[in-house]
Amino acid sequence: MGLRLDLHVHSKASFDSLLDIPTIIRVAKNRGLGGVAITDHNTAEGVFKALSDGTKREDDGFLLIPGIEFSTDKGHVLGLFIEREPEVSAEKGSLLPFESAVRAVHDAKGIAVLAHPYQIRAVIQQECFDGHGGDFCDALEAFNSRAPIVRNPRANLQADSYAKLHRLPVTGGSDAHFAWEIGRGGCVIGDLSPSFGGAEVKEAILEGRAVTFGRPSLRAAKPLSGLVGAMRRGQYSSIPRYALRVALALLGPVGDRLEDALRGRRL
Repeated sequence: MGLRLDLHVHSKASFDSLLDIPTIIRVAKNRGLGGVAITDHNTAEGVFKALSDGTKREDDGFLLIPGIEFSTDKGHVLGLFIEREPEVSAEKGSLLPFESAVRAVHDAKGIAVLAHPYQIRAVIQQECFDGHGGDFCDALEAFNSRAPIVRNPRANLQADSYAKLHRLPVTGGSDAHFAWEIGRGGCVIGDLSPSFGGAEVKEAILEGRAVTFGRPSLRAAKPLSGLVGAMRRGQYSSIPRYALRVALALLGPVGDRLEDALRGRRL
């Protein structure tokens, strides 16, 4: 069966999630996962706190991987297996330079993964995997459960094809912000078991031994996390818009047609 991992999960340290890490671990174990990566938006504070305060015992056979998700000018970048909070900064309200984010991940001893590359973008910029001085990604997220539900239903197929064409190591994850999303996507390393540590898993990923699995999340997931984010940030004027998007998503194909009809009105 191998080691099944969900390498893209958000905790309440992300502005648009309400999940605490003990809940993430409990749900992941119940769904047969051997580990998860906590990849909060622009911070690793939550996962390192959980590791230091005894939230997860060292001997419980479950791998809690420290991670982070940066928003950069060339797309989102995951940092996995980081050993400390990456040090990087940008002007308030602006995206991080891609090279700076990748360098910060590498400086923190992690691996840099280009996340859901086709979720909203049409192409992957060549320099993401062909940089200079080591400032490029080590792997590509070939499956993300939320990627097909945003704009591009073929997002995961395109990512997987790109990885195979360029012989890139891959990862997979659910991009979970809610408990019901955990484990919907991930990757499996067939020759490892939960008894292996982070160093062995990291090496296996870089060697291309991870194989992705999963299914798309529900269309309501994205606007629902947007609603949570608006509430947590006090952006109350945005709440009706996100609530309407949630309702339309729950209507299925009828909601899709209504949303298309309303797009011109900045839904």
